[in-house]
Amino acid sequence: MIENMRNIAAIDIAIIVIYFGVLLYIGKRAAAQSVTQDDFFTGGRSLTWFPIGISIIATWTSAAAFISAPGQVYNEGLSAYVLILNIPLVMFICSGIFIPFIYNLKIISVYQYLESRFGGIARTLVAIGFLFTSTMLIGVMVIVPTLVLHALTGLSSIVISSVILVVAVIYTALGGIKAVIWTDVSQMAILWFGGTVVFVVAMSGTDGSFIHGMEVVRAAGKLQSLDFSWDFVINNGVWVSILGYGILHMQYWSGDQSQVQRIFTARSMKDVKYSFWFSGVLLNVTYFIFCTLGLILFVFYQGRVFPDSNTIMVDFIINYVPVGIFGIIVSAIFAASMAAIDSLLNSMTTVYVKDIHERWILKNSGETASIPVSRLVTLVFGIFTAIFVYFMGDDPKSPLVALMGEYTSYLTGAMLGVFVMAMFSKKTNEIGVCVGFIAGIFVVAYMDSQYDFNWGWKSPIGLIVTCLVAYVVSSITGWEKKAITNYTFAGQRKQLIAEGRIKEDGVYILPGKFEKRSFILLAFFLIQFVFLYYIAI
Repeated sequence: MIENMRNIAAIDIAIIVIYFGVLLYIGKRAAAQSVTQDDFFTGGRSLTWFPIGISIIATWTSAAAFISAPGQVYNEGLSAYVLILNIPLVMFICSGIFIPFIYNLKIISVYQYLESRFGGIARTLVAIGFLFTSTMLIGVMVIVPTLVLHALTGLSSIVISSVILVVAVIYTALGGIKAVIWTDVSQMAILWFGGTVVFVVAMSGTDGSFIHGMEVVRAAGKLQSLDFSWDFVINNGVWVSILGYGILHMQYWSGDQSQVQRIFTARSMKDVKYSFWFSGVLLNVTYFIFCTLGLILFVFYQGRVFPDSNTIMVDFIINYVPVGIFGIIVSAIFAASMAAIDSLLNSMTTVYVKDIHERWILKNSGETASIPVSRLVTLVFGIFTAIFVYFMGDDPKSPLVALMGEYTSYLTGAMLGVFVMAMFSKKTNEIGVCVGFIAGIFVVAYMDSQYDFNWGWKSPIGLIVTCLVAYVVSSITGWEKKAITNYTFAGQRKQLIAEGRIKEDGVYILPGKFEKRSFILLAFFLIQFVFLYYIAI
Protein backbone atom coordinates (compact mmCIF):
# COMPACT_ATOMS: atom_id res chain seq x y z
CA MET A 1 0.00 0.00 0.00
CA ILE A 2 2.65 2.52 1.08
CA GLU A 3 6.27 2.19 0.05
CA ASN A 4 7.95 4.13 2.88
CA MET A 5 7.40 2.40 6.18
CA ARG A 6 8.08 4.02 9.51
CA ASN A 7 10.63 2.94 12.08
CA ILE A 8 8.74 2.30 15.29
CA ALA A 9 10.13 4.07 18.37
CA ALA A 10 10.51 2.25 21.68
CA ILE A 11 7.78 4.35 23.30
CA ASP A 12 5.34 3.40 20.53
CA ILE A 13 6.10 -0.29 21.04
CA ALA A 14 5.62 0.13 24.80
CA ILE A 15 2.21 1.75 24.30
CA ILE A 16 1.06 -1.09 22.03
CA VAL A 17 2.30 -3.75 24.45
CA ILE A 18 0.61 -2.01 27.40
CA TYR A 19 -2.62 -1.85 25.43
CA PHE A 20 -2.55 -5.61 24.77
CA GLY A 21 -1.79 -6.18 28.44
CA VAL A 22 -4.87 -4.21 29.43
CA LEU A 23 -7.07 -6.31 27.14
CA LEU A 24 -5.75 -9.56 28.59
CA TYR A 25 -6.19 -8.22 32.13
CA ILE A 26 -9.83 -7.39 31.40
CA GLY A 27 -10.30 -10.91 30.04
CA LYS A 28 -8.76 -12.42 33.16
CA ARG A 29 -10.96 -10.32 35.47
CA ALA A 30 -14.07 -11.28 33.52
CA ALA A 31 -13.05 -14.95 33.61
CA ALA A 32 -13.18 -14.91 37.42
CA GLN A 33 -16.82 -13.78 37.17
CA SER A 34 -17.82 -16.37 34.54
CA VAL A 35 -18.84 -19.23 36.81
CA THR A 36 -21.85 -20.51 34.89
CA GLN A 37 -22.81 -20.79 31.24
CA ASP A 38 -25.24 -17.92 31.72
CA ASP A 39 -22.34 -15.78 32.96
CA PHE A 40 -20.24 -16.70 29.93
CA PHE A 41 -22.91 -16.00 27.31
CA THR A 42 -25.00 -13.23 28.92
CA GLY A 43 -22.74 -11.77 31.62
CA GLY A 44 -25.24 -12.91 34.24
CA ARG A 45 -27.70 -10.39 32.73
CA SER A 46 -26.13 -7.73 34.95
CA LEU A 47 -24.76 -5.02 32.66
CA THR A 48 -25.98 -1.43 32.44
CA TRP A 49 -26.87 0.57 29.35
CA PHE A 50 -23.56 2.47 29.07
CA PRO A 51 -21.12 -0.41 28.38
CA ILE A 52 -23.74 -2.14 26.23
CA GLY A 53 -24.23 1.01 24.16
CA ILE A 54 -20.49 1.54 23.72
CA SER A 55 -20.09 -2.12 22.73
CA ILE A 56 -22.81 -1.73 20.08
CA ILE A 57 -20.86 1.17 18.60
CA ALA A 58 -17.51 -0.65 18.84
CA THR A 59 -18.83 -3.75 17.08
CA TRP A 60 -20.12 -1.71 14.16
CA THR A 61 -17.09 0.62 13.96
CA SER A 62 -14.32 -1.57 12.57
CA ALA A 63 -10.75 -0.68 11.63
CA ALA A 64 -11.95 -0.43 8.04
CA ALA A 65 -14.26 2.44 9.04
CA PHE A 66 -11.46 4.27 10.86
CA ILE A 67 -9.17 4.04 7.82
CA SER A 68 -11.60 3.86 4.89
CA ALA A 69 -14.21 6.47 5.84
CA PRO A 70 -11.76 9.43 5.79
CA GLY A 71 -10.25 8.19 2.53
CA GLN A 72 -13.63 7.70 0.91
CA VAL A 73 -14.79 11.18 1.92
CA TYR A 74 -11.47 12.62 0.69
CA ASN A 75 -12.29 11.30 -2.80
CA GLU A 76 -16.10 11.30 -2.90
CA GLY A 77 -17.16 13.90 -0.35
CA LEU A 78 -19.81 13.54 2.35
CA SER A 79 -21.97 11.31 0.17
CA ALA A 80 -20.07 8.48 1.88
CA TYR A 81 -21.89 9.36 5.11
CA VAL A 82 -25.33 8.94 3.54
CA LEU A 83 -25.27 5.15 3.79
CA ILE A 84 -25.58 5.28 7.59
CA LEU A 85 -28.25 7.99 7.73
CA ASN A 86 -30.77 5.21 8.40
CA ILE A 87 -29.24 4.02 11.69
CA PRO A 88 -31.17 6.32 14.10
CA LEU A 89 -34.43 5.38 12.33
CA VAL A 90 -33.56 1.68 12.52
CA MET A 91 -32.64 1.99 16.20
CA PHE A 92 -35.96 3.77 16.85
CA ILE A 93 -37.94 0.92 15.25
CA CYS A 94 -35.87 -1.85 16.86
CA SER A 95 -35.98 -0.33 20.36
CA GLY A 96 -39.78 -0.11 20.27
CA ILE A 97 -40.78 -3.24 18.34
CA PHE A 98 -38.22 -5.99 17.82
CA ILE A 99 -35.89 -5.74 20.82
CA PRO A 100 -38.53 -5.58 23.62
CA PHE A 101 -40.24 -8.64 22.12
CA ILE A 102 -36.98 -10.63 21.96
CA TYR A 103 -35.71 -9.47 25.36
CA ASN A 104 -38.95 -10.60 27.05
CA LEU A 105 -38.30 -14.17 25.88
CA LYS A 106 -35.26 -14.47 28.22
CA ILE A 107 -33.26 -16.63 25.83
CA ILE A 108 -29.51 -16.89 25.18
CA SER A 109 -29.41 -17.38 21.42
CA VAL A 110 -31.87 -15.39 19.35
CA TYR A 111 -32.40 -18.46 17.17
CA GLN A 112 -33.87 -20.37 20.12
CA TYR A 113 -36.98 -18.29 19.50
CA LEU A 114 -37.39 -19.78 16.03
CA GLU A 115 -37.72 -23.29 17.47
CA SER A 116 -40.39 -22.12 19.92
CA ARG A 117 -42.30 -20.56 17.06
CA PHE A 118 -41.63 -23.04 14.23
CA GLY A 119 -39.36 -25.97 15.11
CA GLY A 120 -35.80 -27.24 15.29
CA ILE A 121 -35.18 -27.28 11.53
CA ALA A 122 -35.99 -23.58 11.09
CA ARG A 123 -33.84 -22.72 14.09
CA THR A 124 -30.88 -24.73 12.81
CA LEU A 125 -31.17 -23.48 9.24
CA VAL A 126 -30.99 -19.81 10.21
CA ALA A 127 -28.30 -20.52 12.83
CA ILE A 128 -26.14 -22.15 10.15
CA GLY A 129 -26.76 -19.12 7.94
CA PHE A 130 -25.46 -16.91 10.74
CA LEU A 131 -22.38 -19.08 11.28
CA PHE A 132 -21.66 -19.01 7.55
CA THR A 133 -21.91 -15.23 7.21
CA SER A 134 -19.95 -14.64 10.41
CA THR A 135 -17.12 -16.92 9.31
CA MET A 136 -16.86 -14.96 6.08
CA LEU A 137 -17.03 -11.58 7.79
CA ILE A 138 -14.54 -12.32 10.53
CA GLY A 139 -11.93 -13.31 7.95
CA VAL A 140 -12.35 -10.00 6.12
CA MET A 141 -12.24 -8.13 9.45
CA VAL A 142 -8.82 -9.62 10.12
CA ILE A 143 -7.23 -9.19 6.69
CA VAL A 144 -8.15 -5.52 6.09
CA PRO A 145 -6.62 -4.06 9.30
CA THR A 146 -3.71 -6.48 8.91
CA LEU A 147 -2.77 -4.88 5.61
CA VAL A 148 -3.10 -1.39 7.07
CA LEU A 149 -0.92 -2.28 10.06
CA HIS A 150 1.60 -3.93 7.73
CA ALA A 151 1.86 -0.65 5.82
CA LEU A 152 2.27 1.31 9.06
CA THR A 153 4.75 -0.92 10.87
CA GLY A 154 6.50 -3.05 8.27
CA LEU A 155 5.71 -6.19 10.26
CA SER A 156 4.69 -9.23 8.23
CA SER A 157 1.00 -9.82 7.64
CA ILE A 158 1.24 -13.25 9.28
CA VAL A 159 2.66 -11.76 12.49
CA ILE A 160 0.03 -9.01 12.65
CA SER A 161 -2.98 -11.24 11.91
CA SER A 162 -1.66 -13.78 14.43
CA VAL A 163 -1.40 -11.12 17.15
CA ILE A 164 -4.92 -9.85 16.42
CA LEU A 165 -6.43 -13.33 16.53
CA VAL A 166 -4.43 -14.70 19.46
CA VAL A 167 -5.17 -11.75 21.75
CA ALA A 168 -8.85 -11.60 20.73
CA VAL A 169 -9.30 -15.36 21.18
CA ILE A 170 -7.59 -15.37 24.60
CA TYR A 171 -9.65 -12.65 26.27
CA THR A 172 -12.88 -13.77 24.56
CA ALA A 173 -12.37 -17.40 25.59
CA LEU A 174 -11.45 -16.38 29.13
CA GLY A 175 -14.19 -13.92 29.98
CA GLY A 176 -16.99 -14.53 27.49
CA ILE A 177 -19.41 -11.73 26.62
CA LYS A 178 -18.52 -9.64 29.66
CA ALA A 179 -14.87 -9.53 28.55
CA VAL A 180 -16.01 -8.65 25.03
CA ILE A 181 -18.17 -5.75 26.19
CA TRP A 182 -15.65 -4.23 28.61
CA THR A 183 -12.76 -4.56 26.16
CA ASP A 184 -15.02 -2.90 23.58
CA VAL A 185 -15.37 0.05 25.97
CA SER A 186 -11.59 0.42 26.27
CA GLN A 187 -11.18 -0.06 22.52
CA MET A 188 -13.67 2.69 21.68
CA ALA A 189 -11.97 5.04 24.15
CA ILE A 190 -8.62 4.64 22.43
CA LEU A 191 -10.23 4.84 18.98
CA TRP A 192 -11.91 8.15 19.84
CA PHE A 193 -8.65 9.46 21.25
CA GLY A 194 -6.77 8.36 18.13
CA GLY A 195 -9.29 10.07 15.88
CA THR A 196 -9.05 13.26 17.93
CA VAL A 197 -5.25 13.27 17.64
CA VAL A 198 -5.38 12.84 13.86
CA PHE A 199 -7.87 15.70 13.66
CA VAL A 200 -5.72 18.05 15.76
CA VAL A 201 -2.47 17.21 13.94
CA ALA A 202 -4.10 17.59 10.53
CA MET A 203 -5.70 20.92 11.45
CA SER A 204 -2.41 22.27 12.76
CA GLY A 205 -0.83 21.50 9.39
CA THR A 206 -3.34 23.52 7.35
CA ASP A 207 -2.93 27.20 6.52
CA GLY A 208 -6.23 28.44 7.88
CA SER A 209 -9.02 27.84 10.37
CA PHE A 210 -11.57 25.03 10.35
CA ILE A 211 -14.14 27.38 8.78
CA HIS A 212 -11.66 28.26 6.02
CA GLY A 213 -11.09 24.55 5.47
CA MET A 214 -14.82 23.98 5.07
CA GLU A 215 -14.94 26.72 2.45
CA VAL A 216 -12.18 24.93 0.54
CA VAL A 217 -13.99 21.58 0.55
CA ARG A 218 -17.29 23.28 -0.30
CA ALA A 219 -15.70 24.87 -3.35
CA ALA A 220 -14.40 21.41 -4.34
CA GLY A 221 -17.94 19.98 -4.10
CA LYS A 222 -17.11 17.69 -1.19
CA LEU A 223 -20.10 18.81 0.90
CA GLN A 224 -22.68 17.76 -1.68
CA SER A 225 -24.19 14.55 -0.37
CA LEU A 226 -27.96 14.08 -0.74
CA ASP A 227 -29.07 12.28 -3.89
CA PHE A 228 -32.81 11.48 -3.91
CA SER A 229 -32.85 9.90 -7.38
CA TRP A 230 -34.21 6.38 -7.85
CA ASP A 231 -31.12 5.18 -9.66
CA PHE A 232 -30.64 1.63 -8.37
CA VAL A 233 -26.97 1.57 -9.36
CA ILE A 234 -25.65 4.55 -7.39
CA ASN A 235 -23.71 3.74 -4.24
CA ASN A 236 -24.59 6.60 -1.92
CA GLY A 237 -28.22 7.41 -2.68
CA VAL A 238 -30.71 8.38 0.02
CA TRP A 239 -33.23 5.68 -0.92
CA VAL A 240 -30.75 2.81 -0.94
CA SER A 241 -29.65 4.03 2.49
CA ILE A 242 -33.16 4.07 3.97
CA LEU A 243 -34.75 1.11 2.18
CA GLY A 244 -31.70 -0.97 1.34
CA TYR A 245 -29.13 -0.58 4.08
CA GLY A 246 -31.97 0.18 6.49
CA ILE A 247 -33.22 -3.41 6.06
CA LEU A 248 -29.65 -4.68 6.39
CA HIS A 249 -29.22 -2.80 9.69
CA MET A 250 -32.67 -3.92 10.84
CA GLN A 251 -31.56 -7.52 10.51
CA TYR A 252 -28.25 -6.69 12.18
CA TRP A 253 -29.81 -5.22 15.33
CA SER A 254 -32.84 -7.47 15.66
CA GLY A 255 -31.98 -10.89 14.21
CA ASP A 256 -28.18 -11.18 14.31
CA GLN A 257 -26.71 -12.90 17.36
CA SER A 258 -23.55 -10.76 17.31
CA GLN A 259 -25.66 -7.74 18.22
CA VAL A 260 -28.69 -9.21 19.98
CA GLN A 261 -26.45 -11.05 22.45
CA ARG A 262 -25.54 -7.66 23.93
CA ILE A 263 -29.19 -7.07 24.66
CA PHE A 264 -29.39 -10.33 26.61
CA THR A 265 -26.67 -9.05 28.97
CA ALA A 266 -28.79 -6.10 30.15
CA ARG A 267 -30.11 -6.16 33.70
CA SER A 268 -33.44 -4.58 32.67
CA MET A 269 -35.53 -3.35 29.75
CA LYS A 270 -34.58 0.19 30.78
CA ASP A 271 -30.91 -0.59 30.15
CA VAL A 272 -31.77 -2.21 26.83
CA LYS A 273 -33.62 0.82 25.55
CA TYR A 274 -31.15 3.37 26.88
CA SER A 275 -28.31 1.50 25.16
CA PHE A 276 -30.16 1.77 21.83
CA TRP A 277 -31.08 5.44 22.25
CA PHE A 278 -27.51 6.27 23.25
CA SER A 279 -25.72 4.29 20.54
CA GLY A 280 -28.23 5.28 17.86
CA VAL A 281 -27.01 8.88 18.12
CA LEU A 282 -23.37 8.45 19.14
CA LEU A 283 -22.61 5.88 16.44
CA ASN A 284 -23.52 8.32 13.68
CA VAL A 285 -21.73 11.18 15.42
CA THR A 286 -18.60 9.03 15.64
CA TYR A 287 -18.77 8.06 11.98
CA PHE A 288 -19.38 11.66 10.94
CA ILE A 289 -16.23 12.70 12.83
CA PHE A 290 -14.28 10.07 10.88
CA CYS A 291 -15.81 11.49 7.70
CA THR A 292 -14.79 15.01 8.74
CA LEU A 293 -11.20 13.77 9.03
CA GLY A 294 -11.37 13.07 5.30
CA LEU A 295 -12.37 16.68 4.62
CA ILE A 296 -9.56 18.01 6.81
CA LEU A 297 -7.05 15.76 5.09
CA PHE A 298 -8.26 17.04 1.71
CA VAL A 299 -7.33 20.56 2.86
CA PHE A 300 -4.09 19.33 4.42
CA TYR A 301 -2.92 17.60 1.23
CA GLN A 302 -4.37 20.39 -0.96
CA GLY A 303 -6.40 17.92 -2.97
CA ARG A 304 -3.46 15.68 -3.87
CA VAL A 305 -4.52 12.60 -5.83
CA PHE A 306 -3.93 9.21 -4.18
CA PRO A 307 -4.06 5.93 -6.13
CA ASP A 308 -6.08 4.23 -3.38
CA SER A 309 -8.36 5.93 -0.86
CA ASN A 310 -7.14 3.56 1.88
CA THR A 311 -3.60 4.93 1.55
CA ILE A 312 -4.57 8.48 2.56
CA MET A 313 -4.88 7.90 6.31
CA VAL A 314 -1.95 5.50 6.22
CA ASP A 315 0.30 8.09 4.52
CA PHE A 316 -0.69 10.74 7.05
CA ILE A 317 -0.08 8.51 10.06
CA ILE A 318 3.34 7.40 8.76
CA ASN A 319 4.63 10.82 7.80
CA TYR A 320 3.00 13.34 10.12
CA VAL A 321 1.93 11.73 13.41
CA PRO A 322 4.57 12.30 16.13
CA VAL A 323 6.36 9.62 18.16
CA GLY A 324 4.25 8.33 21.05
CA ILE A 325 1.05 9.34 19.33
CA PHE A 326 1.93 6.88 16.57
CA GLY A 327 1.73 4.03 19.10
CA ILE A 328 -1.70 5.23 20.19
CA ILE A 329 -2.94 5.34 16.59
CA VAL A 330 -1.66 1.83 15.87
CA SER A 331 -3.31 0.64 19.08
CA ALA A 332 -6.54 2.33 17.92
CA ILE A 333 -6.46 0.35 14.67
CA PHE A 334 -5.82 -2.87 16.59
CA ALA A 335 -8.69 -1.85 18.89
CA ALA A 336 -11.15 -1.26 16.07
CA SER A 337 -10.35 -4.58 14.44
CA MET A 338 -10.57 -6.64 17.64
CA ALA A 339 -13.81 -4.93 18.74
CA ALA A 340 -15.53 -6.45 15.72
CA ILE A 341 -13.68 -9.78 15.83
CA ASP A 342 -14.26 -10.58 19.52
CA SER A 343 -18.00 -9.99 19.14
CA LEU A 344 -18.25 -12.41 16.25
CA LEU A 345 -16.12 -15.03 18.01
CA ASN A 346 -18.31 -14.91 21.11
CA SER A 347 -21.61 -14.94 19.24
CA MET A 348 -20.48 -17.76 16.93
CA THR A 349 -19.57 -19.76 20.03
CA THR A 350 -22.98 -19.02 21.55
CA VAL A 351 -24.86 -20.08 18.43
CA TYR A 352 -22.87 -23.28 17.97
CA VAL A 353 -23.20 -24.30 21.63
CA LYS A 354 -26.90 -23.45 22.07
CA ASP A 355 -28.30 -24.08 18.57
CA ILE A 356 -26.12 -26.93 17.33
CA HIS A 357 -24.27 -28.69 20.16
CA GLU A 358 -26.98 -28.67 22.83
CA ARG A 359 -29.85 -28.92 20.35
CA TRP A 360 -28.58 -31.91 18.37
CA ILE A 361 -25.69 -33.53 20.27
CA LEU A 362 -26.92 -33.22 23.87
CA LYS A 363 -30.63 -33.12 22.98
CA ASN A 364 -31.66 -36.18 24.94
CA SER A 365 -29.47 -35.63 27.97
CA GLY A 366 -30.98 -32.34 29.14
CA GLU A 367 -27.45 -31.11 29.85
CA THR A 368 -25.88 -27.79 28.94
CA ALA A 369 -22.38 -27.43 27.59
CA SER A 370 -19.74 -26.55 30.18
CA ILE A 371 -17.65 -23.38 30.13
CA PRO A 372 -14.51 -25.36 29.11
CA VAL A 373 -16.42 -26.63 26.06
CA SER A 374 -17.48 -23.08 25.22
CA ARG A 375 -13.90 -21.85 25.51
CA LEU A 376 -12.71 -24.69 23.31
CA VAL A 377 -15.30 -23.77 20.66
CA THR A 378 -14.05 -20.17 20.73
CA LEU A 379 -10.52 -21.44 20.11
CA VAL A 380 -11.70 -23.62 17.21
CA PHE A 381 -13.45 -20.70 15.53
CA GLY A 382 -10.27 -18.67 15.96
CA ILE A 383 -8.31 -21.40 14.16
CA PHE A 384 -10.89 -21.51 11.35
CA THR A 385 -10.53 -17.76 10.97
CA ALA A 386 -6.75 -18.05 10.73
CA ILE A 387 -7.18 -20.61 7.94
CA PHE A 388 -9.54 -18.28 6.04
CA VAL A 389 -7.10 -15.38 6.40
CA TYR A 390 -4.29 -17.55 5.07
CA PHE A 391 -6.24 -18.49 1.94
CA MET A 392 -7.45 -14.93 1.37
CA GLY A 393 -3.87 -13.82 0.80
CA ASP A 394 -2.71 -10.23 1.17
CA ASP A 395 -4.95 -8.40 -1.31
CA PRO A 396 -8.10 -6.76 0.14
CA LYS A 397 -9.50 -6.54 -3.41
CA SER A 398 -8.86 -10.17 -4.21
CA PRO A 399 -11.71 -12.21 -5.77
CA LEU A 400 -11.98 -14.32 -2.63
CA VAL A 401 -12.50 -11.29 -0.37
CA ALA A 402 -15.06 -9.87 -2.79
CA LEU A 403 -16.79 -13.24 -2.90
CA MET A 404 -17.07 -13.29 0.90
CA GLY A 405 -18.95 -9.99 0.91
CA GLU A 406 -21.07 -11.17 -2.00
CA TYR A 407 -22.20 -14.35 -0.24
CA THR A 408 -23.01 -12.68 3.07
CA SER A 409 -25.22 -10.08 1.38
CA TYR A 410 -27.39 -12.88 -0.05
CA LEU A 411 -28.55 -13.99 3.40
CA THR A 412 -29.36 -10.84 5.38
CA GLY A 413 -32.80 -10.11 3.92
CA ALA A 414 -33.84 -13.77 4.08
CA MET A 415 -32.78 -14.03 7.73
CA LEU A 416 -34.82 -10.95 8.67
CA GLY A 417 -37.75 -12.36 6.69
CA VAL A 418 -37.83 -15.46 8.90
CA PHE A 419 -38.08 -13.31 12.04
CA VAL A 420 -40.72 -11.03 10.50
CA MET A 421 -42.92 -14.01 9.63
CA ALA A 422 -42.35 -15.60 13.04
CA MET A 423 -43.36 -12.45 14.90
CA PHE A 424 -46.13 -11.03 12.74
CA SER A 425 -47.80 -13.96 10.94
CA LYS A 426 -49.77 -16.67 12.70
CA LYS A 427 -50.36 -18.41 9.38
CA THR A 428 -46.76 -19.38 8.68
CA ASN A 429 -45.40 -22.84 9.42
CA GLU A 430 -41.93 -24.39 9.51
CA ILE A 431 -42.09 -25.81 5.99
CA GLY A 432 -43.13 -22.45 4.58
CA VAL A 433 -40.50 -20.41 6.39
CA CYS A 434 -37.68 -22.82 5.48
CA VAL A 435 -38.68 -22.81 1.80
CA GLY A 436 -39.05 -19.02 1.93
CA PHE A 437 -35.60 -18.63 3.49
CA ILE A 438 -33.94 -20.71 0.78
CA ALA A 439 -35.96 -18.99 -1.97
CA GLY A 440 -34.96 -15.57 -0.66
CA ILE A 441 -31.28 -16.46 -0.92
CA PHE A 442 -31.49 -17.97 -4.40
CA VAL A 443 -33.65 -15.21 -5.89
CA VAL A 444 -31.19 -12.56 -4.67
CA ALA A 445 -28.27 -14.56 -6.10
CA TYR A 446 -30.08 -14.95 -9.43
CA MET A 447 -30.99 -11.26 -9.71
CA ASP A 448 -27.46 -10.28 -8.77
CA SER A 449 -26.13 -12.38 -11.66
CA GLN A 450 -28.63 -10.96 -14.16
CA TYR A 451 -29.01 -7.28 -13.29
CA ASP A 452 -26.75 -4.41 -12.29
CA PHE A 453 -27.83 -2.76 -9.04
CA ASN A 454 -26.28 -1.58 -5.78
CA TRP A 455 -25.74 -4.50 -3.40
CA GLY A 456 -27.65 -2.62 -0.69
CA TRP A 457 -30.89 -3.55 -2.49
CA LYS A 458 -30.25 -7.26 -1.94
CA SER A 459 -31.57 -7.15 1.63
CA PRO A 460 -35.07 -5.80 0.81
CA ILE A 461 -35.32 -8.19 -2.14
CA GLY A 462 -34.44 -11.15 0.09
CA LEU A 463 -36.87 -9.95 2.77
CA ILE A 464 -39.81 -9.59 0.38
CA VAL A 465 -39.22 -12.92 -1.40
CA THR A 466 -38.80 -14.81 1.88
CA CYS A 467 -42.01 -13.41 3.35
CA LEU A 468 -44.11 -13.98 0.23
CA VAL A 469 -42.89 -17.53 -0.41
CA ALA A 470 -43.17 -18.45 3.29
CA TYR A 471 -46.79 -17.31 3.40
CA VAL A 472 -47.79 -19.01 0.14
CA VAL A 473 -46.12 -22.32 0.95
CA SER A 474 -47.58 -22.27 4.46
CA SER A 475 -51.05 -21.72 3.01
CA ILE A 476 -50.59 -24.69 0.68
CA THR A 477 -49.16 -27.05 3.31
CA GLY A 478 -51.57 -25.98 6.04
CA TRP A 479 -50.56 -23.57 8.76
CA GLU A 480 -50.21 -24.90 12.26
CA LYS A 481 -53.10 -24.30 14.63
CA LYS A 482 -51.16 -25.13 17.80
CA ALA A 483 -51.05 -22.59 20.61
CA ILE A 484 -48.29 -20.10 19.76
CA THR A 485 -49.74 -17.18 21.68
CA ASN A 486 -46.57 -16.31 23.53
CA TYR A 487 -44.40 -16.47 20.44
CA THR A 488 -46.01 -13.88 18.17
CA PHE A 489 -45.89 -10.12 18.50
CA ALA A 490 -49.66 -9.85 19.00
CA GLY A 491 -49.67 -12.80 21.39
CA GLN A 492 -46.97 -11.41 23.64
CA ARG A 493 -48.71 -8.04 23.75
CA LYS A 494 -52.01 -9.67 24.67
CA GLN A 495 -50.42 -11.68 27.47
CA LEU A 496 -48.52 -8.70 28.94
CA ILE A 497 -51.63 -6.51 28.84
CA ALA A 498 -53.66 -9.25 30.56
CA GLU A 499 -51.00 -9.42 33.28
CA GLY A 500 -50.95 -5.64 33.63
CA ARG A 501 -47.26 -5.52 32.69
CA ILE A 502 -47.01 -2.48 30.46
CA LYS A 503 -44.20 -0.48 32.03
CA GLU A 504 -41.22 -1.17 34.23
CA ASP A 505 -38.72 1.37 35.63
CA GLY A 506 -40.29 4.10 33.54
CA VAL A 507 -40.02 2.35 30.16
CA TYR A 508 -42.41 0.15 28.22
CA ILE A 509 -41.79 -3.58 28.37
CA LEU A 510 -44.77 -3.95 26.03
CA PRO A 511 -43.47 -4.23 22.45
CA GLY A 512 -45.00 -1.71 20.05
CA LYS A 513 -45.03 1.18 22.53
CA PHE A 514 -42.62 4.09 22.13
CA GLU A 515 -41.38 6.32 24.95
CA LYS A 516 -41.21 10.06 24.34
CA ARG A 517 -37.45 9.86 24.83
CA SER A 518 -37.13 7.40 21.95
CA PHE A 519 -38.32 10.10 19.53
CA ILE A 520 -34.91 11.72 20.01
CA LEU A 521 -33.71 9.10 17.53
CA LEU A 522 -36.40 10.03 15.05
CA ALA A 523 -35.60 13.73 15.44
CA PHE A 524 -31.88 13.07 15.00
CA PHE A 525 -32.61 11.05 11.84
CA LEU A 526 -34.39 14.07 10.31
CA ILE A 527 -31.89 16.62 11.61
CA GLN A 528 -29.15 14.84 9.66
CA PHE A 529 -30.90 15.66 6.38
CA VAL A 530 -31.36 19.32 7.32
CA PHE A 531 -27.72 19.58 8.40
CA LEU A 532 -26.33 17.94 5.25
CA TYR A 533 -28.55 20.13 3.08
CA TYR A 534 -27.51 23.44 4.67
CA ILE A 535 -23.77 22.83 4.87
CA ALA A 536 -23.77 22.13 1.13
CA ILE A 537 -25.32 25.47 0.11
